[in-house]
Amino acid sequence: MRRRVETGAIRETRSAPAGRKTTPNAQARLRRKAQQILRQLFPKERESLIIKCWMSHDARWFMVVATTFGLEAAMCLNRVAVREEGRVEARRPMHRLQLPPVHSASKYLRRSEPRRPMMAS
Repeated sequence: MRRRVETGAIRETRSAPAGRKTTPNAQARLRRKAQQILRQLFPKERESLIIKCWMSHDARWFMVVATTFGLEAAMCLNRVAVREEGRVEARRPMHRLQLPPVHSASKYLRRSEPRRPMMAS
């Protein structure tokens, strides 16, 4: 049994059996319901909730891999996942801020340095 908070009251719900897939219609309904719930939160609350959920998922993923395949394998897979995630996620703010692509670390560092005013001689 899982507990679910609904309009201030806690209600017991039954989880679907493990491995059971949801239909596309059920997925769409769940997505709409999640969007309704998230819209009720202030932006900072929504951000905090998403961060906590992601961190919880990440920790559980790591623990399952570590207990199944060993700590060394979990650390190796985590490095690969983080590297790939960085490649994908680095593009989002660059696109949003309309920055041109950076192809080397030195160019990135030069671009990210704060601009200093020229000193008059």
